[in-house]
Amino acid sequence: MSAETIARRLGSRWCCAWQVGATLVVMGLVLSAGLRLGLGWPSYLRSTAVEVAADAVGAAVLLIAAVTVLRTRDTRVQPVWLVVVVWICVAAARLVCSLLISPDPIGATITFNVAIPVWALVVIYLFATMDEGRSGAREIAEANAELIEIQEHTQDLLEQEERRLVDAVQGRMAAEVAGLRESVRAGALTGARASITALADRVAYYSTEVVRTASHRLREPDVALLGAGLRPGSAQVQWPSLFDVYMRARQPVVLPVALIAMRGFVGSLLRWDPSTLLVQALIFSALLALAWVGRAIIDRVAARPSPRELILSTGLVIFLAAMAVWGFALARTQAPANPGLIPLPAIGVFVAGVFILGRLVSGVNLRWARVTEELAQVNSALAAANRELMHELGQVRERLADVLHGPVQGRLAAASMALRLYADAQASGREGDLPATLRTTTLLLDRAIQDLEQIGQRTEPEWTSLGAGLEHVAQTWAGLVTVTWSVAEGDAFPSSSRTLVVAIAGELVTNASRHADARNVDLAVRVASEGVEIDAINDGRPPRVAPRPGAGLGMVARHDGTWAIDRTADGRTRVRVRVPVSA
Repeated sequence: MSAETIARRLGSRWCCAWQVGATLVVMGLVLSAGLRLGLGWPSYLRSTAVEVAADAVGAAVLLIAAVTVLRTRDTRVQPVWLVVVVWICVAAARLVCSLLISPDPIGATITFNVAIPVWALVVIYLFATMDEGRSGAREIAEANAELIEIQEHTQDLLEQEERRLVDAVQGRMAAEVAGLRESVRAGALTGARASITALADRVAYYSTEVVRTASHRLREPDVALLGAGLRPGSAQVQWPSLFDVYMRARQPVVLPVALIAMRGFVGSLLRWDPSTLLVQALIFSALLALAWVGRAIIDRVAARPSPRELILSTGLVIFLAAMAVWGFALARTQAPANPGLIPLPAIGVFVAGVFILGRLVSGVNLRWARVTEELAQVNSALAAANRELMHELGQVRERLADVLHGPVQGRLAAASMALRLYADAQASGREGDLPATLRTTTLLLDRAIQDLEQIGQRTEPEWTSLGAGLEHVAQTWAGLVTVTWSVAEGDAFPSSSRTLVVAIAGELVTNASRHADARNVDLAVRVASEGVEIDAINDGRPPRVAPRPGAGLGMVARHDGTWAIDRTADGRTRVRVRVPVSA
């Protein structure tokens, strides 16, 4: 989450907190004045002013404390102790006001310990619900915007990486090969031969490095794309309990609600008023009990309310209204004669209000759960986009590596072999072979340059048969290495795998020429239901050490293939490669 987003959310929390504070003050003024005016207490103006002032101070302290918890997130300051300390201060302020003014205890109980907490809970949670809805909508919009931006950046990064690799290959290798061609045409054959051999080795090294470093290099886009704050798996759907919402200040306006709910009990405890203390103890016990009930509701309530839920909600509202009407009626008719009846509807009003509060908490938490679920979906989409990027970048690198290690390196290796044959013919006095050898060398270099220039748009040829592809390999080495081939092709062999088999066959001939100085290579391809077996038997030098896996063997490994080297009965070297038919 960016700093601007945090600033906007903090600003929204401050605004909502002060809205709630103003609502509390106005509500305390209106309810206090209305009740005292209706009951005919002549001192209502003076007592109401002092009590509302105390409520305003307490509300300001609570709101500041709540936002402080939100901003600092200091784990050393436990919210429950913050609740106790702040409410001791508020209760002490009310105790001082009561000693100075001596308001009627029954009126204080009804007005400030029942009516204000109940309706403040409802009103504040309405604010919290609206604020949570706005915050959730903003978070989803921001997450979707980030996902769109990442997806666009993914495509751009893929295109940039492909262009960078293609430009590097074309800019470096095409220029070097063109220089070698001019050297051959100018007659600097000895130097050209060594340069061509060195260039062939550099091409092999470069193509091997592209494949080898792909797994490491592809982690860089992962870090770059996920630096905005959204990481796969970071969003987890949570269902906080009522106490979690109260005590951990997940929404800062919830903390004042919890403090208001305990105010009457703490105030009565400090004043040590037995009658109101009993009432407030019952109310506070009911609050604790309903908090655990609310936890169960939060954990099990469905996203869409059922008819039973709607009926229960409507019944609670009707019950709350009935208790309120009964309480006001008793206050007007029975207060002078029978004050003990006053707390009964007050308890009913408070219990019903707290239960409605629990349902409002459920609504807020359901909103948050939906937000986190959508964020989890966005994160999953982000992870999928990142995996797709890595896969596509890997395909780009593998394709470029195959082109370099296949046609380009094969033509360069053939050109190197042609120059060696030229040197041998010149040393033995076979002058008639020199022009043809030079033409072959120049032609191979021209084709290598064409392959490099078309590397960005290159597509693999589709062979109509394995024989056509193997004949193309033989023609590439014509005059340099004698390539014979045979194919035993079964009906189960898919045409999509012919390109792979031809590429492997070309790689086997190239390696036999480069590493073993072979002049003759026999290719035998056998196709069965379980896979393709390719044998390449050459008359070159046997390997002195075990061959190191390069780009060619890497191509075999990428298609779940295997390879082995042994000797035939007549002393020639045989390389056997097996790949699955489905490769």
